[in-house]
Amino acid sequence: MKIKSLRHSKVQLRINWGPVNIISYFFSDLVFIVNVYLWKYCEDKMYTLDLSNEQNHVDDSVEEMTKLVESESNYKIIRLIAKGGMSYVFLAKDLKCQRHVALKMMQSSQSKLRINEKRFIEEVQVTSQLDHPSIVPIYDLNKSSDGMPFYAMKLVKGETLEEILRQLESNNSTYVAQYPIHVLMQIFTKICDAMIYAASKYVVHRDLKPENIMIGQYGEVYVMDWGIAKVCTPLETKQLLRKQSIYDFEDSFVKTLSQMSESISLSSSNDSYLGTPVYMAPEQVCQDFDVDTRADIYALGAILYRILYLKHPFRQKSMPELFKAKINNRVSWPDQFSKSLPHINKNKIPYSLIMVAKKAMAVELNKRYQKVGDLKQEVDSWLHGFATDVEAANPVTRARLFFVRQKTLSVVSCLLVVSLAALGYQFFLKYYNTSLDKNSLSLDLKQTSIKNKKNILVKLRLERELNEYKNHISSRKERLNDMVIDEKSIRSAIKLSEQLTVLEPSVDNYRTLINLYIKNKDYTLANESLIYALAIYPSESRLHALVDDIQ
Repeated sequence: MKIKSLRHSKVQLRINWGPVNIISYFFSDLVFIVNVYLWKYCEDKMYTLDLSNEQNHVDDSVEEMTKLVESESNYKIIRLIAKGGMSYVFLAKDLKCQRHVALKMMQSSQSKLRINEKRFIEEVQVTSQLDHPSIVPIYDLNKSSDGMPFYAMKLVKGETLEEILRQLESNNSTYVAQYPIHVLMQIFTKICDAMIYAASKYVVHRDLKPENIMIGQYGEVYVMDWGIAKVCTPLETKQLLRKQSIYDFEDSFVKTLSQMSESISLSSSNDSYLGTPVYMAPEQVCQDFDVDTRADIYALGAILYRILYLKHPFRQKSMPELFKAKINNRVSWPDQFSKSLPHINKNKIPYSLIMVAKKAMAVELNKRYQKVGDLKQEVDSWLHGFATDVEAANPVTRARLFFVRQKTLSVVSCLLVVSLAALGYQFFLKYYNTSLDKNSLSLDLKQTSIKNKKNILVKLRLERELNEYKNHISSRKERLNDMVIDEKSIRSAIKLSEQLTVLEPSVDNYRTLINLYIKNKDYTLANESLIYALAIYPSESRLHALVDDIQ
């Protein structure tokens, strides 16, 4: 009805366009309607295109299993998605809700073992009680006609973190552009969020690894496969965190290691231990050692190592060798610089993240992060440009991070410093030029004074006389003060005053000399003497008062 009304409304809008246009748009709408129904028909069929290829890799018993499920339930099996050590995961359609789901069922050989069936049921029960955006929700738990358990969960379209890291390791340009180190660290914090929530429910995953982390098409992050998760009571968790020591762990480890076969696989869990050896904490291999949430913290540290170096933290080929390396903390920490790290800017691994991974992978439980939240906070600090606590950054590093973090403030601060420096330089130039002007004026006055002397001999004689009368300044002052100045004696007074000014260039002596020049109407000499005096005493008001008298 919606499609019909849509087409009808389009024709009504175009009724005035003429018959040719109406016919052309009618056929275009007809093509649109056919495409809609064709898409609807192919929606259920498009997943079956590769069914024949998938079935080539599956046991003959799978077909029987799918028939048993389809006959007694409301699910239609479309194709196989994945095959694990204990179970299959199928793409299926929920016929009731008309949606695609992921259907996980036990292998027929495994379902005969009571402990495996119990573990399978526990996986469903644990996962269904974890309501978090990064944990896949469970839709249904059921059994086939022969009693084989299976459950339906949300279908996550995407790829595992391990697949992404392998593409980065092979330098796939598309993945390098899509997953730089900052994006991978954001994914890591989402994993931490899921584990923080699980820890709040006293659940330990025990099998965290990149293969169990799904990245959706739109950036969603899901922690998968809670099949070997352990649920602790609050009291048990507190007792484990408080009582277990590294010495208990070492004793248990030595005991377990002595019973371990060299042929045990490194790729997955088995009956003697639970977890994936490369990523599991050392204490997980010990049968009589109870693990707590710190085991997941170790696995998160190993995942962080894998993200940073695009390599596994341990490369031993047998279980005993691997766990000996774990207990002795023989993790390979390559140099920060590497040409084979395309996802990291300048191929330099951040030192702070290396230190975070080292602390998370500490062998002694009390030296690890005690909470996943503490680990996440460290990574968040790095993402936001802050120093991590574990690296113990010095003030210089913290200052550098501050300026990198506050780019706008840094630019403004730099501009302010440059402006202040330029302003200071301008003031310096102004002061320097003023000093040069004063020196130049003083030099000009001296040269003018020399030029006004009638000859060099007079100057030399005057200097000689000045030296002779240098010790008689006071007597000459008295003579000048006692002298009755008239037209006859004014020349002698001027000469005496000039001598006093040379011997003692004080403000009073200059004023006396300038006044004598004015009285003798020798304004040129008066002006020259005033200029010279002001060069020495520029702020002397008594000298400034003589300017009007000269004019």
